[in-house]
This record gives sequence, C-alpha cells and structure tokens, in this order.
Amino acid sequence: MRILIIGAGISGLAAALALARKGHEVRVAERADGLHEVGAGLQLGPNAMRALGELGVAEAVAAAGQAPQAITLRDGRSARDILKIPLGDAALRRWGARYVAVHRADLVAILHAALEALQPGALVTGCAIERIDADRAEAMSADGQTLRADLIIGADGIRSQVRAQLFGADAARFTGHVAWRALVEVAKDDPAAPPAGVGAWLGPRRHAVTYRVRPGLVNFVGVIEQADWREEGWNLPGDPDRLRAAFAGWGAITRLLARVDQPLRWGLHDRKPMRAWHRGRA
Repeated sequence: MRILIIGAGISGLAAALALARKGHEVRVAERADGLHEVGAGLQLGPNAMRALGELGVAEAVAAAGQAPQAITLRDGRSARDILKIPLGDAALRRWGARYVAVHRADLVAILHAALEALQPGALVTGCAIERIDADRAEAMSADGQTLRADLIIGADGIRSQVRAQLFGADAARFTGHVAWRALVEVAKDDPAAPPAGVGAWLGPRRHAVTYRVRPGLVNFVGVIEQADWREEGWNLPGDPDRLRAAFAGWGAITRLLARVDQPLRWGLHDRKPMRAWHRGRA
C-alpha cells in the first residue's frame, strides 16, 4: 500500500520503518524544516529494545546510548539507597534485551537513517498538513499540495491535528505535575556527576531522575507537584535559581544543578482515552 504518515517523531519514523520493512511505500510528512535536535533523554526498557530489534536498529541504538547497570531509588536529602533494580547483563538474562538510556535526537537520527536506507526520500520536511479527507485518504498541505495514499496515519503528537479532524477537538488535562529538564555536560570523574546508572531521587511532593545519555552528558528531570498550569508545551524556558531552590538540600544532585543555566519546564498533560482509533482510511 501507499501509506502517508503525518509527523516525523519517534512514533512516525518507527511506524514508517516497520511498514517499509513489510514492503509498503511510505511517505512521512513533517511540519518542521528538518529533524532538529531536541534536548531530552530517554530510557528504553527491554520491551522497547525488543521493538527496535524488530526494526533492525537495536544495535545502533545501544551503541549510541548508555547501558546503565542498575536503577537505584534513593532518598533525595540523605542519598540513602532504598531499592536497587539490576540492569546490564541482568536485564539481558531476565528479559532477553538490554535497558538503554539514549539522547532523543540520536534515536530519531538512527530511525531516519534506517528508513532512508530502505526508501530514500521517504521523509518530506517543511510539509505542514492542514486538512485530511479520511474517506479518500487525501491530505492537503499548507502550500496547496494534495497528497494521496491508501492509508493515512497520524503521528503528530499530543496536539494532533489528525485526531482533531477525525474526532473533534478536545482539551489536554493538566496532571498537577511540572517537569524540569536539563542536559548537563560532565566529565568521567567530575565531582558534579551523579552516581552511575539511573538514579531516582525521592522526596515530598517531588522527585528527580538522573542518568547519562552520552559518555559526557547527564540528563536531569525534576518533577514537582504544582496546583495550576496554563501553558502546554515541553520546551518552555525556566529559571535555574527556581529549579535549584526546589531541590535545595538534596546534596547528591546539588552540584549537578549548579551547572544548569537554561532548564526547560514541561507541564505534564494527559488526554481522555479515545473511543476509536480510526475513521475511514485514516
């Protein structure tokens, strides 16, 4: 089939790669003018790595990322260990796949390269889809093009235009939590570096997570309960002093936060479960 996928994030590129490997002709329409690096770390559990293995990219993702040896839950203030889950070879023995932490941009680049190798030119950037016809499987772009296919797949994120056109507009729900994100450069023996592996630092009404996504790059996420939030977005600039104040006294990550100069804030939102996932040929 000819399949048009709208959105070139992780889900869009993974779907395109999976369908291309099955012999379908795919086109991925991306609104942005390129696959620009987004500063975010990801943890890929063994199930995710199994899926990437089916797509033929697990080895490349593992090579680009880091394989933490454990997830350790700790008390935020005292740094006392509460619980440790072994990963590394233990994950491979238990679940048949590794646990990998990776930079989002590296994962997207690997998926795109694999798709390009199978179907050169499948990704079209700078192509903003404004309207779709689910019955005809046609999509109309902002510059007046009509893209025709046998099937349209919407992979265009939490504010999906495809979903809104198929089922009507709905509002995202604020969960009462705000995430602060930052990528921090640290050397191997840097005193600011948190302990190796994935660290989950726990405290009243807040927690933080630290892990390396590249040898010299640590991903930090701090989640704080907050009563209200008016903005929906995951790249809103934040005040580094406000971030440091939120985790004051958490000694093991204080030195890391001292290096943060441009944190991003992300109000965590959810949506009600969808009653249906398709209409017509979309």
